[in-house]
Formats: sequence, structure tokens, C-alpha cells
Amino acid sequence: TFVSYGNFCILFPGDLEVAGWKQLLKNPSFQNDLRRVTVLVASHHGRENGCCDEVFTYSSPKAVIISDAGKQHASQETRGWYGNRVP
Repeated sequence: TFVSYGNFCILFPGDLEVAGWKQLLKNPSFQNDLRRVTVLVASHHGRENGCCDEVFTYSSPKAVIISDAGKQHASQETRGWYGNRVP
């Protein structure tokens, strides 16, 4: 789900995993929507199976939010992965 207001656009991908990202990336309309994203909520609560490098071919978010409670799964292990893709 893309939510935008003016120049601000946040993407809530839910529990999307890499295979789902790759399917969506085949759609030029989705690619264009990614170009507007300023904040990305990490898919699948930041778990590795939601980390799709190709997303950052089209998107350059200023921030990534990992929405999870205290360490329960493997979400915090991807902070560096996302950190290397956000200015």
C-alpha cells in the first residue's frame, strides 16, 4: 500500500517476501510508484526473506522503518542491510 501526501510517500508492503517483490517489479506502474517512496516500512517486519535488493533499483527512501516488538524473530539482523541502502 502506497500512502502519499504532497512529496511524502510511504510504502507499507506488509509481509511481502522476495518472490512477491520480484513479481511486482515486473509491473512498470509499480516501478513508477516505487520511485516516489520517501519512507519504506520494511516488509515482513524486517526479516531477511523480505529483503529484495532490486527494490532499491527503483526506490531511494530516506528512511526505513522496521515494525516489530522487541527481538522476537530475525528482524533486527537486517538493520545493516537496510542501512546500506538508505542515505
